[in-house]
Amino acid sequence: MSGIPDNFPMSLRPWPTKESNGSALPTLISRINAERGQFRNLTEEDLLEEIAKGESEAAADNDEMSTEDEVEAAPDRQKEVMDAKAEMLAQLEQAHHASMIALDFVALLLSKDQPVQAGLSISDGLRQVVSLGTLGADRVKDTRLTEPRKKDIAAVGKGWKIQSFNTSVESILNAASRLETEIAAETKYWEAILAVDEKGWKTCKLPQEQHTLGVRFGFFDAAPAFSNRSLAALRRQPDGTAYLDHGAADPTPKRVLIHIETNGILTGTLAPETTAPDSSPLETLVLRARNAVFEEELWQELNREARTLANHSVRMTGDEISCQLTPSTRILLRLEPLPTSAPAIAPVPRANDDIATMVSLALHLELSYAHRQNQRRRTQPPPPISS
Repeated sequence: MSGIPDNFPMSLRPWPTKESNGSALPTLISRINAERGQFRNLTEEDLLEEIAKGESEAAADNDEMSTEDEVEAAPDRQKEVMDAKAEMLAQLEQAHHASMIALDFVALLLSKDQPVQAGLSISDGLRQVVSLGTLGADRVKDTRLTEPRKKDIAAVGKGWKIQSFNTSVESILNAASRLETEIAAETKYWEAILAVDEKGWKTCKLPQEQHTLGVRFGFFDAAPAFSNRSLAALRRQPDGTAYLDHGAADPTPKRVLIHIETNGILTGTLAPETTAPDSSPLETLVLRARNAVFEEELWQELNREARTLANHSVRMTGDEISCQLTPSTRILLRLEPLPTSAPAIAPVPRANDDIATMVSLALHLELSYAHRQNQRRRTQPPPPISS
């Protein structure tokens, strides 16, 4: 303690505990007074000069240390690059030496069979030591394929070829069978189409399906709803049978039936009629479809006329139209499906059957006449334009 001057300022404090706060303001003031003296002796210029001097000394120390590190690192980096270059050159030289040895070996091996071509690749050093053709190669052991083994392999190959030929023949026969079946189906289909055409029905392409054939069986001068239904597609079943595809339309054949009642008793009706079954020839099915469309249009026209003839004792009750001819006699009209088979019991003739038949003929003639009038108006040239 005798070596320390008496005027040397020191700030001694006990070791701070966790509870004490060293940054408290009273503590800082007492430490500043002990180290620097009174605050009146401190100036801003002295503090700034001391701070600048400390920063310059720290920067000089850092520059000196970095310069020493760079001087020490530069020789180490250059040495590493030179060592890597020397190692790479050594490996390249070794690879070149190995490849030249391999080339000389292969060329010397081939010089026995092809001395001219192989001599171009042999190095001069090897040529001076060894003559061409001194090294050769040959099979040490014969092949394991014996004559019985060769015969077995040939037999197996022949069997595979025969099996392939049999498979090809079966495929060709199956294709020929399918082609024959398809030809028979197409022949049957086009024979039915030819029969329809020979009966005078008009065949054409469908507007929506250009690759599908259709037949037009209706009347051009019918109402638009029924004229559009007068075209059906002629499609083919797998066995070649042609059939009519009516689309969304109802293909059920129907007929306008006429009954005559006198005092509530049935005294006259149309003769029973049957329709052709679905297994009938195609031309018969086309005729059945034409008659069905005609009957449905006739029923529509009767319904439209009945609405305007209410003052003439014409009434509509559900699906039936009634017309009062006399106080005791009336006519009933209904649209009913046609059966495909004749009734088991023959109907008994009635007194007014002829009248029912004549009324049916008259109604059909009236609709045909309306078609003729529509056709006449459609084909008549328009009147000239007045000047």
